[in-house]
Amino acid sequence: MEYNDETNTSVFKNYDKPNEQLIHTTENASSIEMLNYNYAMQHFVYILYLGALSVIGVLGNTIVILVYMFQRKPSTHKTITVSLAVCDVLVCGTVIPFDILEKVYHFSLLTVVTCKLYITLSYCLVFLSAFIIIVLSIDRHMRVCYPFKKQLSSKQASILIFVSFIISMFIVSPNALIWNSREFVLANNLTGHVCVTETSESSSDFPAIYNGLLLVLGGFIVTYVIIVYTCIWRSLIRHIRYVKKFKSGGKRNSDFSLETKPKEEEDHIASCRITTVAFAIVIVLILSYVPSSTMKLLDTRTEQDTQDKDSVNQQILHILARSSVFLNHIANPFIYTFMDPTFRCDCKNFLINLFCSKQEINSENNN
Repeated sequence: MEYNDETNTSVFKNYDKPNEQLIHTTENASSIEMLNYNYAMQHFVYILYLGALSVIGVLGNTIVILVYMFQRKPSTHKTITVSLAVCDVLVCGTVIPFDILEKVYHFSLLTVVTCKLYITLSYCLVFLSAFIIIVLSIDRHMRVCYPFKKQLSSKQASILIFVSFIISMFIVSPNALIWNSREFVLANNLTGHVCVTETSESSSDFPAIYNGLLLVLGGFIVTYVIIVYTCIWRSLIRHIRYVKKFKSGGKRNSDFSLETKPKEEEDHIASCRITTVAFAIVIVLILSYVPSSTMKLLDTRTEQDTQDKDSVNQQILHILARSSVFLNHIANPFIYTFMDPTFRCDCKNFLINLFCSKQEINSENNN
């Protein structure tokens, strides 16, 4: 197909559409390499942004995995946290770098297999991360609201996370049918490939319906965690009021409170800390989900609205908003660092032990 103004809005529907300035740039390009270079330069700021996210996310989440694996005792919270960090490392170490390559080699990178694999993997990891956060919410809800009932074990959490992976794969599997690598020919006879949805040659509404269902599912996830954490905070507030009332009682109650203070208050403080961290993780999930979801809704605009978006700055802002979901995968290490003193202490001890071990190894080698 020929790449001109008429096919621009159909071939690139539901995709990052090239603007008019990019079309003029392609007309002056003498090769696909030059075409890729021009496109990369127009998205240079975005590429740097993704590169920073990738490096920070991989390093931060790797530290989380190592600290929890070597500094923490086996627990349900450890299982969930490590699983979430592994998922985030995969996103920051595979999906984001591939997104960078897609921008650098925009017109020549994606074959049919890589296009389908890239889209399916990125969707799967995003939903898997959200489902792991749901498992975390379930664990917090049980421990705070029903502390005397049977709690979620580490093995049960592992099973739920594995089931979440299977469900995620099932949910995103239609992307293998919806997305495809499409070949096009420019005005100067340059041939390129881009990853687009199958909407230009088919009148099927399935892609739009499927994306709508994904948005509805994302809305249900956000609504569920909001309801769960509302219940958790109400239970915490009731518990805090009860403790204050108990401590303000007579001498006998006061003596009993002092006698049981070490264990009860230590467990309560730890539970509140973990719950606060989990709540912050959920807030970041919601904040990162809203901009990308809004952009998906805006992608259903009319073709005239799409053609009017011809500013490079507007296009970059559009892509940044759609990629805001990546922030959810780099934020957790910062949340643990600033909101969990125990994690900071464990992280410090781990780095000290690691540094000392390297020094001992170097000393032995020198001797």
